Amino acid sequence: MDHGRRSVSPLRGARRAARRGPRGLLAAEQDLPGGGVALVRRAILAFAVLFIACSAPRSPDRESAATPLQTAPPSVSQGAAEPVRWVSMTLEGSQGPVDVLAEVASSPQQRAKGLMYRDSLAEGKGMLFVYERRDVHTFWMKNTLIPLDMLFMDGPPHQEHISVIGIVHEAEPRTLTHRSVSAPSIYVLEVPGGWARKMGISVGSRASWEPPSGASSATP
Repeated sequence: MDHGRRSVSPLRGARRAARRGPRGLLAAEQDLPGGGVALVRRAILAFAVLFIACSAPRSPDRESAATPLQTAPPSVSQGAAEPVRWVSMTLEGSQGPVDVLAEVASSPQQRAKGLMYRDSLAEGKGMLFVYERRDVHTFWMKNTLIPLDMLFMDGPPHQEHISVIGIVHEAEPRTLTHRSVSAPSIYVLEVPGGWARKMGISVGSRASWEPPSGASSATP
């Protein structure tokens, strides 16, 4: 019996070498006889494939890959059009009551669009902006093609009687100047430019409204 170097089976040697990584496999190849060399080489190839597979970067999972980029709130044109509501308003003018049929803009999308791109607005028509809270609201005339008067009004929310607390007269179309009044308001009525002076509407004028007959609308 040879008490010198112990013989190691090719399979067992390959397994031991694999535990030590690629260097161990290469060392084992030098120590094994011819048949074991082929086995060790196959083990090296298998180890390399496994190492590459474990080291490759993971692709994003379905949830993270589907996360949309942050975008601006969609405009009304990007989805179903919101139903149009109207209110019939009466304001106190210098010569008596003045009636206005106003389209209601109460959602963020409706308020952002406002009267943009409209090429006319008849006397007796307007748009009533309704806000969730009282604040100093600011307007501009970007993409607005016609001059407008802006009547800032305040009063108890959802009540029928309010009053004018400030007016911007004849805002110039297609301008980016910020227009507001110093006092907070919860409603703003836009009407054709010059209408407020013509009808004698001024700060302190009272206003009231009701849904027009036959219309499916509610008090703002």
